[in-house]
Amino acid sequence: MMEKFKKRMSMTFLKTMVLQVVVGLMVIGSSVYAEENSAREIISKSYHYMGTLDQYAFDATLGEDLLDEHNQWKTYKQRVKVKVDRPDKLRVDIKSEGKDRTSYLNNGVFTMVDHTFQYYGQIKTPKEIDKALDYIFDKYGINAPLAALVYKDMQKRIHFTKSKYFGTKEVGGVLCDYVAFRNSQKELHLWIKHGDEPLVRSFTLIDRTIKEKPRTTAFIEWNTNPDFQSDTFTFVPTKGLMKISVESAK
Repeated sequence: MMEKFKKRMSMTFLKTMVLQVVVGLMVIGSSVYAEENSAREIISKSYHYMGTLDQYAFDATLGEDLLDEHNQWKTYKQRVKVKVDRPDKLRVDIKSEGKDRTSYLNNGVFTMVDHTFQYYGQIKTPKEIDKALDYIFDKYGINAPLAALVYKDMQKRIHFTKSKYFGTKEVGGVLCDYVAFRNSQKELHLWIKHGDEPLVRSFTLIDRTIKEKPRTTAFIEWNTNPDFQSDTFTFVPTKGLMKISVESAK
């Protein structure tokens, strides 16, 4: 019974943790329309700029529309803190109602910790962040939208066929370029800081496949000159944490 429980928890834990890690910016790929080159150029410039950063951090305040236990739509809020130290270190902390989780990627080891239920799992991955994320997403069959803010080569991964530029708008007192992308399944609106530091400041992602058109929204604060501590990306199991096995989805 305990082994079945641990196996079930392993798969649920991995998928839940990584899905929580990736909550954030949804980048739609080759199926997106293109209408104006300016929108494509703005988002390409943004990803290129992020790819030049060796160290950075960002905090995202998220609101996500999900069905509750009564099959009613409800907006769930959470706070996500992401720290990046290229080439091989990543940390994601997530807090929301009833959830407190941390994920580490450090030199080829991906660790997922649930502080609420006191368990953790680990898998070996390639060392570099980009390759490690590709490995995790492929092996465990999980889509990872937030990776768009972490990949070093994201500007090479986007293939737009239609987009639209709506001009500039202030977000939290910051002047931003407002661009949008859409296909039959998703509609994405992005507000990207105008100027020499084109960072994504906010987004709204709408699911067009569901009648209610649920959405995810985010407001993002960036730190491009962080002062990471020596133990920021190091996982040390505390007393009482139970290690569980993690199994591939394939």
